[in-house]
Amino acid sequence: VTKNMNIQANFISLNETPTSTIDIEEQVDFIYPNPFTTYFSLKLNLPAGSEYQIRLRDKQGRLITILDEGTSVTEQTLNYDEELNSLKAGVYLLEIFSPNEPLKTMKIIKL
Repeated sequence: VTKNMNIQANFISLNETPTSTIDIEEQVDFIYPNPFTTYFSLKLNLPAGSEYQIRLRDKQGRLITILDEGTSVTEQTLNYDEELNSLKAGVYLLEIFSPNEPLKTMKIIKL
């Protein structure tokens, strides 16, 4: 038996942000590796002195931990390993915030 099904999906771009003076596409250069097993690196290139916070959420959106927060230098690579030891394999959301404004949400996968 063959059934024809019409599937309609609405996609929301994760690149759309509220009005902001920071273009996150230029600020987040990479997350490597993704998928990851024991560690990943996040390269940020925020203007010097920009405050930031990096949050990790489960796929339901529940906050797991704040991985990092601080004031940026011009270009920096942030490495995460010990913070990830207790994570089970799965899909997670990595959120990069500037005070009160979400910059970007990205999916990361732990194997």
